Amino acid sequence: MKDQRAETWLTSFKIAFTYRDEVPLDVITVDRKAKENIRMTERLDADLVVRYGIALQNGADFPGVIVFPQTGAPGHYGLISGWHRIEAYRLCERSTIPAYVAAVSDPLLISTLRSSGLATSAGAYRLSLSPPKRRARRRQIWSGFMYSP
Repeated sequence: MKDQRAETWLTSFKIAFTYRDEVPLDVITVDRKAKENIRMTERLDADLVVRYGIALQNGADFPGVIVFPQTGAPGHYGLISGWHRIEAYRLCERSTIPAYVAAVSDPLLISTLRSSGLATSAGAYRLSLSPPKRRARRRQIWSGFMYSP
């Protein structure tokens, strides 16, 4: 499914992109550098992947992942954002996933995209917490900004 937030984010970097409803999962490479950009846990959240999988099985639509064409490998893509969604689609034995294909090949720009904004948003982390834990986490974050003598 198309995602206005992803489109705005890519446009803010002045990157041309196309949206594709179906990109085969087996042509998307999730390399070590893409995995390192999962903040808070620095690892795949298996519970979140299972929850995404259950939602997929129940008909939920997820925003497209963000990929870039790999140089030297026509028709293959590297991942910028969406590792948990890719794993959920694999868990559900889907062969394709919706994706935004960003027209970018510069390694520095790819690294910047992976480590900024959308790719490192804490949305998945917030979804992985129950409401009471979410409130506690929010208090913990904001307490760092409070002055205490």
